[in-house]
Amino acid sequence: MKNITKLTMLMLGAFCLQSHANTPSLMNVEEPSQEASDASKSAVKQAKDQLEKGQVNVILRRGLENLIDASINVLNEFGHNAYAKQMEQEWLASFSLKTHNVLDLGDHAPLSQWLSDFYAGLEARVAHKWLKLFNLTDIKIFNYGIPVSVHPRSNPANGQEWGHKEYKLHFVPTSSAAVYWISSQACSIAVPLPWSLGCGVAARLPRFGMEHFVAPGMSDRVYDLFN
Repeated sequence: MKNITKLTMLMLGAFCLQSHANTPSLMNVEEPSQEASDASKSAVKQAKDQLEKGQVNVILRRGLENLIDASINVLNEFGHNAYAKQMEQEWLASFSLKTHNVLDLGDHAPLSQWLSDFYAGLEARVAHKWLKLFNLTDIKIFNYGIPVSVHPRSNPANGQEWGHKEYKLHFVPTSSAAVYWISSQACSIAVPLPWSLGCGVAARLPRFGMEHFVAPGMSDRVYDLFN
C-alpha cells in the first residue's frame, strides 16, 4: 500500500494533540507547512469540483481507500500485525474498490458485509475512543452512506426511489468524510515527517466546511443532475 505509514502518522498527530492521561506521547506535532496546506486545498477543490459534476463514485472511492489504508496501519501500531495483514490481503483481493465498481454493488444495505466485519474487528482490538479520535468510525459512514450517495436517482437493484431529503441525509456526511480523507492524504504526501503529523487535525477544517456549508446545497444539485 502506498503512503500507509504517513496516513497512520497523521492520525497519530491528532492523537498527540488530544492525548489523555496514561497515554504514551509520540512526538510534538508541527503545524503543516504552506506546501502541505496548498496541496490539501488543491485536493479538496478538485474533490468538490468532481462531486459537483456528479462524479460521486470517484470521490467516495478515494476517500474510503485512504481510510482503509489508515485503519490497517493503526491495527499494526496497536500490535495486531497478523490480523492487519489478513485484512489488507482481503481488502486488496476481495473487496478493494480498485477491483469492484461501487456502482455495481447492488442494494447492499450496508454497502458490504466485509466492511461491517472489518469494523467489528477494529472495535474488538482497538478501544472505541481511539477509533473515534483517529476518525476510523468513518468506516460506518461510508458503509451506510455509499449505497444511496452513488445512486441519486434510485436503487438500481430494486427500483426503490428517494427524494432530496433522504439523499441529503446520506450524501452530506459521506462526502464530508471523503473530503477529510482526501485532504489529509494530500497534505501528508506533500511534506515529510514530522510536519505531516498535523495533517489529520488540519483536515478537520475542510471537513467542517464541507459538512455544514457546501454539501447541503451540493446534495440537491447532484440529486437533480440524475433526476
